[in-house]
Amino acid sequence: MGRLTEAEDSVDNYAVFVARLDIAIDTLRHRQDLIDRTAPMIALLHGQNEVGYSFWTRRRAHVEELLSGYGGSPEGYDNLSDLLQSARTLERKFEDRTRRLNSRMTSMQNRKSDIEKSLLDLQRSKDKLAMSLELTREREALNRTISALDDGPGNFGFVPEDTGVATDLRSARQAVVLAEALLELKGHQGS
Repeated sequence: MGRLTEAEDSVDNYAVFVARLDIAIDTLRHRQDLIDRTAPMIALLHGQNEVGYSFWTRRRAHVEELLSGYGGSPEGYDNLSDLLQSARTLERKFEDRTRRLNSRMTSMQNRKSDIEKSLLDLQRSKDKLAMSLELTREREALNRTISALDDGPGNFGFVPEDTGVATDLRSARQAVVLAEALLELKGHQGS
Protein backbone atom coordinates (compact mmCIF):
# COMPACT_ATOMS: atom_id res chain seq x y z
CA MET A 1 0.00 0.00 0.00
CA GLY A 2 1.16 3.52 -0.73
CA ARG A 3 1.91 6.20 1.77
CA LEU A 4 -1.12 8.00 3.21
CA THR A 5 -1.60 11.56 2.07
CA GLU A 6 -1.54 14.34 4.64
CA ALA A 7 -5.34 14.66 4.44
CA GLU A 8 -5.91 10.90 4.91
CA ASP A 9 -3.51 10.86 7.85
CA SER A 10 -5.24 13.91 9.34
CA VAL A 11 -8.66 12.30 8.88
CA ASP A 12 -7.46 9.23 10.79
CA ASN A 13 -6.03 11.39 13.60
CA TYR A 14 -9.17 13.51 13.76
CA ALA A 15 -11.35 10.39 13.84
CA VAL A 16 -9.40 9.12 16.86
CA PHE A 17 -9.69 12.46 18.65
CA VAL A 18 -13.39 12.80 17.83
CA ALA A 19 -14.02 9.26 19.08
CA ARG A 20 -12.27 10.09 22.35
CA LEU A 21 -14.28 13.31 22.66
CA ASP A 22 -17.51 11.38 21.99
CA ILE A 23 -16.64 8.85 24.71
CA ALA A 24 -15.91 11.66 27.17
CA ILE A 25 -19.15 13.44 26.24
CA ASP A 26 -21.18 10.22 26.65
CA THR A 27 -19.57 9.52 30.03
CA LEU A 28 -20.29 13.02 31.31
CA ARG A 29 -23.86 12.91 30.00
CA HIS A 30 -24.37 9.62 31.85
CA ARG A 31 -23.09 11.21 35.07
CA GLN A 32 -25.30 14.25 34.46
CA ASP A 33 -28.29 11.93 34.01
CA LEU A 34 -27.50 10.17 37.31
CA ILE A 35 -27.37 13.52 39.09
CA ASP A 36 -30.63 14.60 37.45
CA ARG A 37 -32.33 11.41 38.67
CA THR A 38 -30.80 11.50 42.17
CA ALA A 39 -31.22 15.21 42.93
CA PRO A 40 -35.04 15.13 43.38
CA MET A 41 -34.77 12.21 45.83
CA ILE A 42 -32.14 14.06 47.89
CA ALA A 43 -34.27 17.23 47.80
CA LEU A 44 -37.30 15.26 49.01
CA LEU A 45 -35.33 13.71 51.89
CA HIS A 46 -33.93 17.13 52.76
CA GLY A 47 -37.41 18.62 52.91
CA GLN A 48 -38.72 15.77 55.05
CA ASN A 49 -35.82 16.14 57.47
CA GLU A 50 -36.33 19.91 57.71
CA VAL A 51 -39.97 19.24 58.67
CA GLY A 52 -38.83 16.67 61.25
CA TYR A 53 -36.24 19.05 62.67
CA SER A 54 -38.82 21.83 62.93
CA PHE A 55 -41.28 19.48 64.64
CA TRP A 56 -38.76 18.26 67.25
CA THR A 57 -37.52 21.81 67.88
CA ARG A 58 -41.07 22.89 68.72
CA ARG A 59 -41.63 19.73 70.80
CA ARG A 60 -38.43 20.32 72.81
CA ALA A 61 -39.36 23.97 73.44
CA HIS A 62 -42.85 22.92 74.57
CA VAL A 63 -41.53 20.26 76.97
CA GLU A 64 -38.93 22.72 78.36
CA GLU A 65 -41.77 25.15 78.99
CA LEU A 66 -43.81 22.45 80.76
CA LEU A 67 -40.81 21.49 82.89
CA SER A 68 -39.99 25.06 83.88
CA GLY A 69 -43.45 25.57 85.37
CA TYR A 70 -43.99 22.02 86.61
CA GLY A 71 -45.18 21.70 90.20
CA GLY A 72 -46.41 18.12 90.22
CA SER A 73 -45.05 14.80 91.44
CA PRO A 74 -41.40 13.73 91.09
CA GLU A 75 -42.54 10.86 88.84
CA GLY A 76 -44.25 13.31 86.46
CA TYR A 77 -41.15 15.49 86.50
CA ASP A 78 -39.01 12.45 85.60
CA ASN A 79 -41.38 11.58 82.73
CA LEU A 80 -41.21 15.12 81.36
CA SER A 81 -37.38 15.04 81.71
CA ASP A 82 -37.30 11.80 79.70
CA LEU A 83 -39.52 13.39 77.04
CA LEU A 84 -37.22 16.41 76.94
CA GLN A 85 -34.15 14.19 76.50
CA SER A 86 -35.86 12.29 73.66
CA ALA A 87 -36.93 15.52 71.99
CA ARG A 88 -33.37 16.91 72.20
CA THR A 89 -31.91 13.67 70.80
CA LEU A 90 -34.34 13.59 67.86
CA GLU A 91 -33.92 17.31 67.21
CA ARG A 92 -30.13 16.83 66.90
CA LYS A 93 -30.55 13.77 64.65
CA PHE A 94 -32.85 15.62 62.25
CA GLU A 95 -30.60 18.70 62.34
CA ASP A 96 -27.51 16.62 61.53
CA ARG A 97 -29.31 14.75 58.76
CA THR A 98 -30.65 18.00 57.28
CA ARG A 99 -27.15 19.52 57.33
CA ARG A 100 -25.64 16.42 55.63
CA LEU A 101 -28.36 16.37 52.97
CA ASN A 102 -27.93 20.10 52.37
CA SER A 103 -24.20 19.56 51.90
CA ARG A 104 -24.91 16.69 49.51
CA MET A 105 -27.33 18.81 47.49
CA THR A 106 -24.77 21.61 47.22
CA SER A 107 -22.10 19.12 46.16
CA MET A 108 -24.38 17.65 43.49
CA GLN A 109 -25.23 21.11 42.15
CA ASN A 110 -21.52 21.96 41.95
CA ARG A 111 -20.78 18.69 40.15
CA LYS A 112 -23.62 19.31 37.72
CA SER A 113 -22.25 22.80 36.98
CA ASP A 114 -18.76 21.35 36.43
CA ILE A 115 -20.16 18.68 34.11
CA GLU A 116 -22.15 21.23 32.10
CA LYS A 117 -19.04 23.41 31.72
CA SER A 118 -16.95 20.40 30.66
CA LEU A 119 -19.61 19.30 28.16
CA LEU A 120 -19.60 22.76 26.63
CA ASP A 121 -15.78 22.74 26.41
CA LEU A 122 -15.79 19.27 24.85
CA GLN A 123 -18.38 20.29 22.26
CA ARG A 124 -16.34 23.39 21.40
CA SER A 125 -13.25 21.21 20.95
CA LYS A 126 -15.21 18.83 18.75
CA ASP A 127 -16.43 21.75 16.62
CA LYS A 128 -12.87 23.10 16.31
CA LEU A 129 -11.65 19.66 15.22
CA ALA A 130 -14.38 19.44 12.60
CA MET A 131 -13.45 22.89 11.27
CA SER A 132 -9.77 22.01 11.25
CA LEU A 133 -10.46 18.74 9.41
CA GLU A 134 -12.48 20.61 6.78
CA LEU A 135 -9.63 23.11 6.33
CA THR A 136 -7.14 20.25 5.97
CA ARG A 137 -9.30 18.60 3.32
CA GLU A 138 -9.69 21.87 1.43
CA ARG A 139 -5.95 22.55 1.61
CA GLU A 140 -5.21 19.03 0.32
CA ALA A 141 -7.64 19.49 -2.57
CA LEU A 142 -6.11 22.86 -3.39
CA ASN A 143 -2.59 21.40 -3.25
CA ARG A 144 -3.61 18.57 -5.61
CA THR A 145 -5.09 21.09 -8.04
CA ILE A 146 -2.02 23.31 -7.91
CA SER A 147 0.27 20.31 -8.28
CA ALA A 148 -1.67 19.13 -11.31
CA LEU A 149 -1.47 22.57 -12.86
CA ASP A 150 2.23 22.84 -12.09
CA ASP A 151 2.80 19.52 -13.85
CA GLY A 152 1.34 21.03 -17.00
CA PRO A 153 -1.86 20.63 -18.92
CA GLY A 154 -1.03 17.05 -19.94
CA ASN A 155 -2.78 15.64 -16.85
CA PHE A 156 -6.17 17.03 -17.92
CA GLY A 157 -6.03 16.52 -21.67
CA PHE A 158 -5.71 19.59 -23.82
CA VAL A 159 -6.10 22.73 -21.72
CA PRO A 160 -4.89 26.03 -23.08
CA GLU A 161 -2.07 27.39 -21.01
CA ASP A 162 -3.16 30.16 -18.70
CA THR A 163 -0.31 31.42 -16.56
CA GLY A 164 -2.72 33.59 -14.54
CA VAL A 165 -4.49 30.47 -13.16
CA ALA A 166 -1.35 29.22 -11.40
CA THR A 167 -0.85 32.65 -9.84
CA ASP A 168 -4.50 32.82 -8.76
CA LEU A 169 -4.31 29.34 -7.24
CA ARG A 170 -1.17 30.25 -5.31
CA SER A 171 -2.95 33.33 -4.00
CA ALA A 172 -5.90 31.16 -3.01
CA ARG A 173 -3.54 28.77 -1.19
CA GLN A 174 -2.00 31.70 0.68
CA ALA A 175 -5.48 32.90 1.63
CA VAL A 176 -6.32 29.43 3.03
CA VAL A 177 -3.09 29.37 5.04
CA LEU A 178 -3.86 32.85 6.40
CA ALA A 179 -7.42 31.80 7.28
CA GLU A 180 -6.09 28.75 9.13
CA ALA A 181 -3.60 30.89 11.01
CA LEU A 182 -6.35 33.30 12.00
CA LEU A 183 -8.59 30.44 13.18
CA GLU A 184 -5.78 28.98 15.23
CA LEU A 185 -4.95 32.38 16.71
CA LYS A 186 -8.62 32.94 17.52
CA GLY A 187 -8.80 29.45 19.04
CA HIS A 188 -5.84 30.17 21.32
CA GLN A 189 -7.34 33.48 22.38
CA GLY A 190 -10.68 31.84 23.18
CA SER A 191 -9.06 29.13 25.32
